[in-house]
Amino acid sequence: MQIQINISTINRVNFDFINEIIPYRSFYNETQLLIINQLLKNTKKKSNSILIKENIKILNEYSKGLSKSRNIGLHNTSAEITIPTDDDVVFFPNLEDTIKTAFGHYPDADIITFQTIDATTNKLRKKYKKKPFKHNIRTLLKVSSIEIAYKTKSINKHRIKYDEKFGLGTNKPTGEETIFLINALRKGLKIYYFPFPLCSHPLETSNTWYNKNLILAKGALFKKIFPITYLIAIILFAITKYKKSNFTFLKFLKLLFKGSIYND
Repeated sequence: MQIQINISTINRVNFDFINEIIPYRSFYNETQLLIINQLLKNTKKKSNSILIKENIKILNEYSKGLSKSRNIGLHNTSAEITIPTDDDVVFFPNLEDTIKTAFGHYPDADIITFQTIDATTNKLRKKYKKKPFKHNIRTLLKVSSIEIAYKTKSINKHRIKYDEKFGLGTNKPTGEETIFLINALRKGLKIYYFPFPLCSHPLETSNTWYNKNLILAKGALFKKIFPITYLIAIILFAITKYKKSNFTFLKFLKLLFKGSIYND
C-alpha cells in the first residue's frame, strides 16, 4: 500500500525540519513525502520542483492559504493513500502499520480519521471515542485536519477539493477540513474513525479563544455546510461558545450572523 504524506509549509529555505516530522523514516518502506512550500512573492524561487531523495519531493509555489496548499498536494499525489498534514507534527514509527490496519479493517472506506497525541503531555489531544465507528455530519465537525487519511483515487474520482476561501491564510481561518469531509460524505464517500494515533502535535491554543475574525469565519462556515439550517447551528454554537470570548451572548450571536452574510 503506497502512502504519500503531503506536508504544508511556508517560505522554507532549509528543509532539515523533515527529520523532525519523520524521525523514524528508516522504518517506512512504502511512504513518500511531498513538501508543499508556499513562498512569499518577494522570495526568490530556486526551482518549481526539487527531488531531495527518491521518496522526498519539494514543490515551491507562489501561493497563499492552507486550502490552496492542500489542493496542490492533492493534485500531485499518485499514491494509494494520502495523508495531508502540517509542518509541526511528528509521525510515529508504526505509521504504515496503522494505515494498513485501518484500511484493512474498513476495506470500503474512502476516508479514515485517526487520533493525535499532544506533544507536550504525551496524552490524547482531545476526548476520542474508544471504538471505531462510521462518521456522520455531527461527528465530522470534531475532526482536525491532521487526523485524516484518504484514498487518493476516491477523492479524485468525485472531484473533491478544499474550499480555498476557508482555512489559515484567508479571511476565514477555519473549517477547511470540515467542508472537505462533509462534501465527501454528501457525495457518497464512506468515512470511518479508527481509534489509533497517527502523530503527535503541539496542543493548539489559538482556536480556543474566539476573537472577532474567528467568530465571523465560523458564521460563514455554518452557512457553507448548513445552507438551509445554518441559523439553528449558529444559535447552538453561540450558546456553547460565547463564554470563550470577550463578547456577550448577543454580540457573539450578531457576529456569527454577520459572518454568515458575507461569504466572499
